[in-house]
Amino acid sequence: MTLFANYIISLAGIKKLKGVIITGAGKAFSAGGDLKWASAYSAGPSSALHELSSRFHQAITEIRKLDRPVIAAVNGIAAGGGFSLALACDFRIMTESAVLKQGYTSSGLSLDGGGS
Repeated sequence: MTLFANYIISLAGIKKLKGVIITGAGKAFSAGGDLKWASAYSAGPSSALHELSSRFHQAITEIRKLDRPVIAAVNGIAAGGGFSLALACDFRIMTESAVLKQGYTSSGLSLDGGGS
């Protein structure tokens, strides 16, 4: 996610850039955080989620600061952080099969990534 935030920052310097489209590869726009990765993280799952959330918030902030339109092309499920990522964009274009799911509340967690 830090690379993603750095990529958004670098886009701001391209004068000919008219806008940005963010989409997912495969069947999902973004299914949210990788809980398998977090549970296997060497410093423990809470450290993994803390690190991931700070990087994720940085990426959301950079999207909101970009002075060009950002479009979320939602091609499948956008769950948890993916839902918040889609909301951070200026516009959302969705396929008929796209699904928006606020996964945090289903897990007893508070909203993240500006979703609230």
